[in-house]
Amino acid sequence: MIRGLVAVVLAASLFGCGDDGGAASDATSSAAGTVVDPDTGIEWQNVDIDRLSYENAVAYCADLVIDGKSDFRLPSYDDLRSLVRNCPAFETGGECEVSDSCNTDDCYSRHMGRCAGCGPAAECHWPDWMEGPCNFYWSSTQLFLPDIDDAKLVLGFDGVGLGFERTDGTTGRRYVRCRR
Repeated sequence: MIRGLVAVVLAASLFGCGDDGGAASDATSSAAGTVVDPDTGIEWQNVDIDRLSYENAVAYCADLVIDGKSDFRLPSYDDLRSLVRNCPAFETGGECEVSDSCNTDDCYSRHMGRCAGCGPAAECHWPDWMEGPCNFYWSSTQLFLPDIDDAKLVLGFDGVGLGFERTDGTTGRRYVRCRR
């Protein structure tokens, strides 16, 4: 299954869909380090965070307090997908149908061809108001696989890529972006 992540990352670097850096918006930022997405109303943490294991990412979001607000959590895959810009296949409602409700091995396998990504890895497909590393981020969405019971969907914004990581610490760390 790791081959699936490698294939998607490779495909993301080969297929272009255009990127103008994300359309400017009326996002509301706070000096404390959050920004409210004007399209969804989701308040996102908007500061650089190093890569963490899944367990540490969940704990980090649960313990996060910004501007007196303490109800942050790790975003779902659909939450992260709402941030994708200039990549129609991955934008909410696009051809890539993998989602919080399409998260089984069968669904993941059937839709991988539609989830090939957009543009080279050097292009970042998220809003202009988003800061931090343009890379793969953890989601809280479980991917139900036959031989792996601890997989979570991850989304890469650099060229846009879909993948999964094991949460048992055997496959590495990803970036984390908390939401409330």
